[in-house]
Amino acid sequence: MIVAGWIVLAAAAAAPIAPTASAVTTDAGTGGVRQALPPNARAAFDMLRAASTFESAHIGYGGTLSENARAVRTLIREPEAPRAFQTLYDSHSPVPVLYALTAFWYLRPDEFMALVKQARERFGSVRIGTMNGCIRDEETVAEVLERSSRRPAARRLAPGTGAQAFTCAERKGGTFVYDFVSGTFPITIVEEQPVRSDRKTCAHPPPLPDHLKPRR
Repeated sequence: MIVAGWIVLAAAAAAPIAPTASAVTTDAGTGGVRQALPPNARAAFDMLRAASTFESAHIGYGGTLSENARAVRTLIREPEAPRAFQTLYDSHSPVPVLYALTAFWYLRPDEFMALVKQARERFGSVRIGTMNGCIRDEETVAEVLERSSRRPAARRLAPGTGAQAFTCAERKGGTFVYDFVSGTFPITIVEEQPVRSDRKTCAHPPPLPDHLKPRR
């Protein structure tokens, strides 16, 4: 899907995430990271471990914040976030791996493209359910990771780029494609796009909050 912008929705206060009936709620195979998380983050971790559909940040006709995106935003604030997302990345299921990559855009920007390559090698041909806005589909993991290669003019951002810089890049024009290598999926899922894109803000964007800076 090619986008020149998106609908900006006001960010609601993060609501507690309760484990669903299908969520993985055991500590087996987590290396103790699940037990180290506080309850709300543990529920977010369980939700992402059990995720079987990859969803964009906002879904449905009303543009509701995806519960999976909410879980990523909850988990990435934790001190144990790097270990928790590594556990998801090591999963045998592709969807948790994709959600781990949204966090690694920020936490491990220097390694991001190598991590994308590894994910493509492991799961590239696997077909998964996706939901982009109100559109349900089935796509290969490789397609979700990189569509922009088919659009030579599509813009890409450097791993670690934040939502404010993305907004300002859109202001300058050009076309973005929703995938991982462009940064659109990681940025929109982990952050809410700022409303302001005036010249002064774009010339001197505010720094990213500490929980979105590289850490291991």
